[in-house]
Amino acid sequence: MRSILNVFLENCEHPPLAKIIIGISVMLFSKILDEFKAAALSMVIISSCIALIVYEIGNTIDEKTGFISWLMYTFDPFSIHWTLAWLDTPMLYFITTGIYYLFLERRRILL
Repeated sequence: MRSILNVFLENCEHPPLAKIIIGISVMLFSKILDEFKAAALSMVIISSCIALIVYEIGNTIDEKTGFISWLMYTFDPFSIHWTLAWLDTPMLYFITTGIYYLFLERRRILL
């Protein structure tokens, strides 16, 4: 077991949860895809979840704002280009989820 966990000692500045997500994706999808595509698929799934959360954040204002924010995130060239930034995408997911919960709490307090 010690040799399996040694990978976390390399590049300790990188978040271990992202490495675990990539590893699980490779284990699940490597039967039908090669390792690179399996890891990329997890990043695409996470980016799609981020787009839904961005829509929900905009939807707290009104439906039109939610749609426009989803559209801006989905077709943002920077976001499209960096979808395969292996460790940044899971971090963005958790940050976006945190912001969404802050919006929900703000709305609950104001109502």
